[in-house]
Amino acid sequence: MRDKDRKEHGPFPELAVVLTPVAWIEGRAVDAETGEPVRLKRVVLCSFDRKADGEVVLCGCQSPRFEQPEVGRFRIPYADPGEYHLTLSADGYHDVEAFTPEVTELKLIEGLVVKLKKKEEGPTSGLPKQMISGAVTRDGKPVDGGWAALWLMPRRRNAVQADVLRGRTVVGDPICYSSVLIRGGTYAMNVPYQDDAWYVVIEEHGHALTQTGPIKVGVNEKRQLDIVCTEGGSIHGRVRNVPTGWEGFLWVVAFTKTAIQAETRVSPTGEFCFQQLPPGEYGLKVGHDAYNDSEVPKIAPHSSEEDWHELSEAEWKKLYDKKADPWQRAEVVTVEPGRELSDVELELPP
Repeated sequence: MRDKDRKEHGPFPELAVVLTPVAWIEGRAVDAETGEPVRLKRVVLCSFDRKADGEVVLCGCQSPRFEQPEVGRFRIPYADPGEYHLTLSADGYHDVEAFTPEVTELKLIEGLVVKLKKKEEGPTSGLPKQMISGAVTRDGKPVDGGWAALWLMPRRRNAVQADVLRGRTVVGDPICYSSVLIRGGTYAMNVPYQDDAWYVVIEEHGHALTQTGPIKVGVNEKRQLDIVCTEGGSIHGRVRNVPTGWEGFLWVVAFTKTAIQAETRVSPTGEFCFQQLPPGEYGLKVGHDAYNDSEVPKIAPHSSEEDWHELSEAEWKKLYDKKADPWQRAEVVTVEPGRELSDVELELPP
């Protein structure tokens, strides 16, 4: 960077901080028969979409820290205007669902009254409940220990918000909705809502991840999914034409379309190696922490406010409409189980 282009930041005599007020959903939880207040144990807050036939599809579920100023009264924070689906749980009661009215601005949503039925008195819960369970084996033997996780793939981001690893654009981290311990060769996980693109990922010490998917799970479906774990593979290669002074400061990143990421440092002699990678197709790139892909716009979230103000509305729209493309200029290779892919050669992009 030339000295005349340098911009110094701080110290500042005053620092203005703009705080956004918390918006709340307030309501009462009562016994369906007696009307007595009920202490809640858990609240799940979800966004949702409606299909053409009216079916509700939940998404973006979370368990926020809710408040109970007194038994039977609850307060739940929310961050964005819209309408929400609530699932409320209490000891000794069936789960119950509720919908908030739609709001177009952040404000207090109040007046909800949720009636819970006792388990010994009410019918079975009518709330949708999905599950995936099954056996986990390796080499014909049950896997005892390790974890099973439930993933969804990240949404494709625009260029400004691209996921960057060691200066290279990559496919972002997965959304992990659940993880459970594998006991005696079996696992069982609740699935928060129906979708046709779930992945079950098995993690064991000393082995590569085993990833199975995409998996479709319908409303109220109890899906049986037995998983046979696979061995990982490896990649060995070298980086050509490492610039003088950069020896030992480069990294190679590896990523898949299914949100698996890995990184390894390039040795001073230009060699690199990945071990225990899950089988599949990978993109490889050479990176340096101080330099981003040319695909990453110079105007990025960390840019100064002055830089942002210099953009016209058309330039803003163009930046945000451009989708990130992690595979541009990536070297694409295939990793096979139990095998080493050798003699891979990479080069820093111009």
